[in-house]
Amino acid sequence: GAADEFCFTSVEMNGYGTFIARVDSLENSDPWAKAGIMIRESTAVGAKNAMMALTPGNGATFQWRTATNGTSQSSGSGVAAPGWIKLVRSGDVFTGFRSADGVAWTQVGSATVSMSARVLAGVAVTSHADPLLNTARFSKLSILGSGWTSRDIGAPAVTGAASFSGDGEWMVAGSGANIAGTSDEFHFVSQDFSGDGSLTAQVTSVEQTDPYAKAGVMFRESTAADSEYAFAFIGPSTVGFECRTATGATMTGVAYAGGTAPRWVRLVRSGTSFSASYSSDGTTWTALGTAQTISMNVSSKAGLAVTAHNLSDVCESTFESVSLLPAVWSARDIGGPGLPGGTVFQAATSAWTLTGSGTDIWNTADQMQFAYQTLAGDSVVVARVAALQNTDAYAKAGVMMRSSTAVGSRNAAVVAIPGGVQFQTRPASDGTTSLIDSAAVTAPVWVRLARSGTSYTGWYSTDGLAWTRLGTPQTITMSATPLAGLAVTSHDATALNTASLDNESLTTLPAGFSSWTAFQNANFNATQLANTNTSGPLADANADGQKNLLAYAFGLSPWTVATAANGGTPTGQNQNGVLTLTYTRLRNPIDVNYTIEVTSDLTTWNSGPAFTTQLTVTPLDATREQVTVRDNAVITGATRRAMRLKVTAP
Repeated sequence: GAADEFCFTSVEMNGYGTFIARVDSLENSDPWAKAGIMIRESTAVGAKNAMMALTPGNGATFQWRTATNGTSQSSGSGVAAPGWIKLVRSGDVFTGFRSADGVAWTQVGSATVSMSARVLAGVAVTSHADPLLNTARFSKLSILGSGWTSRDIGAPAVTGAASFSGDGEWMVAGSGANIAGTSDEFHFVSQDFSGDGSLTAQVTSVEQTDPYAKAGVMFRESTAADSEYAFAFIGPSTVGFECRTATGATMTGVAYAGGTAPRWVRLVRSGTSFSASYSSDGTTWTALGTAQTISMNVSSKAGLAVTAHNLSDVCESTFESVSLLPAVWSARDIGGPGLPGGTVFQAATSAWTLTGSGTDIWNTADQMQFAYQTLAGDSVVVARVAALQNTDAYAKAGVMMRSSTAVGSRNAAVVAIPGGVQFQTRPASDGTTSLIDSAAVTAPVWVRLARSGTSYTGWYSTDGLAWTRLGTPQTITMSATPLAGLAVTSHDATALNTASLDNESLTTLPAGFSSWTAFQNANFNATQLANTNTSGPLADANADGQKNLLAYAFGLSPWTVATAANGGTPTGQNQNGVLTLTYTRLRNPIDVNYTIEVTSDLTTWNSGPAFTTQLTVTPLDATREQVTVRDNAVITGATRRAMRLKVTAP
């Protein structure tokens, strides 16, 4: 209905993620009595919510309320208690699952419910027979960030658990004999990961269930108890690096040092080589022994591991600033945000989840989470902002280039905000940030930022194919090796913002095609550059009938004879009474525009989506792509049509 009566035990949840529990038992006070897990906007009786529950007489049910005080809806199927249930939030899409074993899951239902970023997540029970009470029992509860799974390894006597809170803290509780010998017992929160990369976390506390209790980061080939692994951990008084180099082999203690939480630990994988280090501040790192060779599959598990070294107890440990990154990437909070952030790359989907707090990316100093790598030369960084939480009207997520990780560093960024997309720059260290241009296009939206020398240009796109430039190129003198990557800020020092980004790419622009000036310098000597009749945009250096500007726009040397075969001339076709035009263009044009125009009288030319449709975009090489555009009008016996490509310098 429109109002609820039930018992709700909850915690605050901030961001997207997964909530899992096992309903061990539920009294049969009514066939529609319910015991389940719920994500709810507030404790008001008519609050918006999504719930996955089990019932005594009607199996599993997924139900939701899309509007405050609105009517609840539901869908259902399958098992009664005991059984596993799972509720996943991705943006404003909530999906419910059921399982008999907690491994194989069946979707029960899915719905879109527009909830705030900060919500309540917990277990819910109703007797559906007031005033009767209903007693339900739950176990194996976990509230996890997007893409994470939580499970015990090696069947510890006491069940473990894990949760991710709204203030950026992970709690992992694990029992078990040890992570040692030839077989392990512990609790593991992990993501599937493929290839080389790094795993970093700050272990903020380790409960002293035993002097050899351990909490840290782990790469592991599988969830088998005797699997190969690499483990960097903190104990009650020890920092350590341990590994198992082959399935069923005895654990190798690589290196140990004195130290207690809070402390950072990191693992780096490069092929079959695994190295570990620790830090007291997350900036200066000390190696733990030497790199170890472990014949681990390319596809592995990566995550947080905790063992109590105690068969009758669980070790509750906490973590912050968890980052799982591909090779050559780094991630860190900039500017000391109010809550710790983190970055996780999901290898299976090539998606990024950035969690960041902070007052803003603006004015003279920034507070944000930043995932980045070092640039070399002229480059372009692209990403799709798939989802951005509305923690504030000026919460931001997008792509950025900056001189350094200093709070007031020079930078350029193209970011999505809840109400649109914007291109902003800080041209001077500790200087004021300026808004260059904006558009009312909301996520999901593509953003792109290009660097050519000291010139920075921003674009956005709704499909990743047709791009709209934001303002004009901006001049910023950054360091010789600036940083480029992904950024998020909540614009609220008391909240985290979880942003989902995908289709990320960071590409070095080919020499000679990063800008018109680079093209001229690469193709003309000093004498020719001084003569605009040879090197100017409207000159034709090799007299092939193609202006220099067109050669640049088509990705050709001005000394190459332009042909249809090499992409130097567009080609048109009449396909069943509809004209199409195929042409070649630069994949990342900074200072040239391409416009397809159509006409019926060779006098009035029209362009834009009302008149033409882009059909295909096909990458040709690192420099160029081929584009086919269709005229929206059909040729009849009484009409004639023409198409042309117009290339202009902005």
